[in-house]
Formats: sequence, C-alpha cells, structure tokens
Amino acid sequence: MADESVSFSYLMELAKEYKPVNTKFNVTKGQVLLDGATVVLECTADADPVAKFSFFGEGISPVIGSDPAKPTVKIDLSHDGDKISCTPSNRLGNGPTVVLLIDVKVPPQVIAFPTKLDAIEGRNISVKCEASGKPAPEIVWLKDGSPLRKMPPYYITGRAIGSTLFISKSTLILAPARREDNGNYGCQAINPHGRLVKSVRLNLMYLPEVKNKNDFKEREVRVGADVDLPCRAEGNPPTTYYVWRWENGTVIQNKTTGLLRFDNIQPCEGGRLSCAGGSYVGEGEKVSVNVLVR
Repeated sequence: MADESVSFSYLMELAKEYKPVNTKFNVTKGQVLLDGATVVLECTADADPVAKFSFFGEGISPVIGSDPAKPTVKIDLSHDGDKISCTPSNRLGNGPTVVLLIDVKVPPQVIAFPTKLDAIEGRNISVKCEASGKPAPEIVWLKDGSPLRKMPPYYITGRAIGSTLFISKSTLILAPARREDNGNYGCQAINPHGRLVKSVRLNLMYLPEVKNKNDFKEREVRVGADVDLPCRAEGNPPTTYYVWRWENGTVIQNKTTGLLRFDNIQPCEGGRLSCAGGSYVGEGEKVSVNVLVR
C-alpha cells in the first residue's frame, strides 16, 4: 500500500506540471527602441517547471555579461525592421515562440537650415528647413522664440518623405519682406522622442533714407555768400556715399560725406538740387531743396 501511495503522489505532481504557455516578449516597460539606445528585452511564460528562454535575432547580439533571461541589446537604425524571437522551454517541451519586430525610433534632427540670412526690403524671401526623424518630425517656425502664424506676410509649406528615416521639408516665405520682419527665425523639429531648434538671424537690408529732411526747405541766399547744404542718410548696410545733383541729373558732388558747400555762391549755382545716400545695396530715394540766389 505504501508503494501505491508514493506512486499516486508522484503522478499527482506530474499532473501539475505543464510545458510553457502564454509567452510574452517585449522591451522592458518604460524603455523605447531609440536609435543608439541600450535596452533590456523581457520574455515571460507560464510554466511548471519554470521555463528557460532561447533568443534568436537577425544581426542583434546580447551585450556581453547581460542576464541570459533578460538580455541587454544595443539598438541602432541599421536594425530597423529586424526580428528577435523568444522561445520558452522546460523538460516537458517548448512553449509558443513570440517574435518581436524591431521598430527603431529616432529623435528629430535639423539637417538643412541656413546659417546666414541676408535679404533686401520689399523682395520675397524663402527660408528652407529639412528635418529627419522617425516618426517624421513636425516642423514649427518660430520668430524670436514664438510660433509663427500662417498669415500674410508669412506663408508656410511643408511635406514629409521617406520610409526608414523620414525627412520633413518646410519653406517659410516672407512676401514681401518688411523692415519689422527683422529678427531671429527658428526651425523647430518635433516628434514624440524629442525636439530640436536651429535659428538664424534675418539681416534685412534697406536703401539709405535721408533723415534731415527739415534742412531741405527752400533756401534764399545772397550772391557771394558761403552756403552749406547738409545731407544725412541712414540705411542697412550703412551709407557709404552721397550724391548731389542738379535738377537735370548732372552730378555736382559724389563723396563719402553728405555736406555740399558753395564758397561765394553765384546765381548759376542756384536752382533745385537733390541729395541721395547710397551703399552697395543701391542708391536711396533723393530729397530736393530749392536754392534761390538773389
């Protein structure tokens, strides 16, 4: 009877044992398959006796010294689309194999953006930005740190292309550029795994403008007097020359300073005279003064 009791107990113990079932295989909770990341893979299964796990991967090897039951692997973009399988087993047999598809995520990077932005007032400006990432990053345009609204004079276009590593392209158009558009413009690339901003300062150039227009009122002077006619202009880039002309367009003076001086002025030197400032961008609008010599 004793032998029969032992055999029955042994059979009961065997009846409780079972090969692995309910295999689950994924990255440890809270970790993401980011490009360049080191992650821990975790495979579980219900089994009695406790299961051991076998891992098979395409070009992915566990980091040396990592836990055989929870292998640590180094992931990069070259592994995107690869597969790793986990098979649990015990002395009663193998359990279901689960395959993990490696879907590598990539934080955004701005890969094409100008480092210098010079433009001329009144003309249209196009600023292009390209950003990479996975998933495709959204591009948000900034001016002086604040998002730009898509309304005149700002026009924004964009699209995303690619398969493994997505490229987003966007163009900011200022039509036309105004002086108040000067400032820092940023291309901000955003996806669920990060954000990155690159900025450039818009240097909006404009033609020199005469600033002392009150000095260009009609002047009446005596014959033989010494007469000074000042002209002061400001622009971006700075004014480098001044041109005084007679009404018929003949140049009286072209110098780096705007002061026109007549020593012992004569009637033939009177009339309508104009001054304009200039730079390498061009010559600004002229301002005229009528000089009457009596």
